[in-house]
Amino acid sequence: MVCSEDAISGLVGIVDRMGGTRVMVVCGPSILEKSNVVTRVQDALGDRCVGLFSGVAPHSPVHTLDDAMRLVHDSKPDALVSVGGGSTIDAAKG
Repeated sequence: MVCSEDAISGLVGIVDRMGGTRVMVVCGPSILEKSNVVTRVQDALGDRCVGLFSGVAPHSPVHTLDDAMRLVHDSKPDALVSVGGGSTIDAAKG
């Protein structure tokens, strides 16, 4: 977990150290709509970003995880980056 004002600047290095080449970004709809942070994460990842799941709901209900898993199945990421709080982190772990 990385939490800092400049976390995005080190993101590619972290993904590289973990061997990630295909990254899916996970977030909730609010942060996607009200902030540019998700776009900045996607831009930093460049071609490594193979998908975005922005349907995380509070407390990560099962139907949310089912939707996310369908996207994982289709995009075949080897790493996930969660942008947001507890529910988003839980969904990415799910």
